[in-house]
Amino acid sequence: MLKGYLPNLIAVSIKTMRSGGVIVEVGVDVPSKSAQISASYLAVALVNITGQSTTLAGQTGTVGITVDGMEILSNTTYCDVFSHYVTCDDNEVCKVENGKLKCRLVMSTVYVKS
Repeated sequence: MLKGYLPNLIAVSIKTMRSGGVIVEVGVDVPSKSAQISASYLAVALVNITGQSTTLAGQTGTVGITVDGMEILSNTTYCDVFSHYVTCDDNEVCKVENGKLKCRLVMSTVYVKS
């Protein structure tokens, strides 16, 4: 499911599986040299697969995702998730450009009184 969203995915490792629905804790390995690019792909993937139906271990259900305590909901934005992994500089904000998330400089206008 993630492979279609993460072209640079190295591995998804299942850490634990528990009952109560099917609760799976996973680790996602991506190249560290492209952390911002990987965070962009991962944010899009996690938001897009949330709420989808899937079958795992013979159980069919709806995908619900929590990342380090942050629950991804239907109104969670790509930038909400991206900002969980990447901290933009103080003068930058998360922007979606050409389908990718990036930290971009906040443009401001300064008026000089003459």
